Amino acid sequence: MPSSTRFEFRAWARNFATVEDRIRRLASCEDIRESMETYVVAPKVSDCNVKIRDSALDTKTLIHRRDGLEQWQPEWNSPFPLSARELAQHVFAPFCAEAPDFERATYTEEQTMHDVLRPHPSIATALLFKRRFSFSIHGCMVERVQATINGASLESIAIESLDPETVTELRRRLGLAGFHNVSYPRLVQHVIGMNPLEDGFEEGGKLGPGN
Repeated sequence: MPSSTRFEFRAWARNFATVEDRIRRLASCEDIRESMETYVVAPKVSDCNVKIRDSALDTKTLIHRRDGLEQWQPEWNSPFPLSARELAQHVFAPFCAEAPDFERATYTEEQTMHDVLRPHPSIATALLFKRRFSFSIHGCMVERVQATINGASLESIAIESLDPETVTELRRRLGLAGFHNVSYPRLVQHVIGMNPLEDGFEEGGKLGPGN
């Protein structure tokens, strides 16, 4: 049975003005959204996407790579407060990190950040502001993102579809063939200096912040 999880490609650069011009010649912006999010990352683990957004914990897992694309499977989403068991299962277990000695049965978002996440020696957190511009082109969901990651300003272009060939063709048409596919967890690890990207993320292997 075909997977219902979309194939994704995400590129990063200092500025995507030229690519945005190509996008806007093909489609009109359908939606603009802004959010403040906290990403949780751990060294050497890049197949888990764990973040706090809209006062809820949201997790995804990388399940497949194909021809430079990735499939991320949504795993769990729940609003705060969360139980200590839920934090152990959905934050620490995916990173193979030892859960702390929880002092409470349940935790608010603020308590999770200050008492559980920030003091932990094996994980790190990063604050992201996102302004997302959404488009639909040839059956693909396309998103241009203006992001600030712990003070570093970058832009991203993402292409998603159930059909990997469609994503690859639109990637080529938008002039993104020379860019690496870098997920949010890997980019956050790079920006905070946890896991540098050896080939960078911009076209031609230029290195971004953190190197």
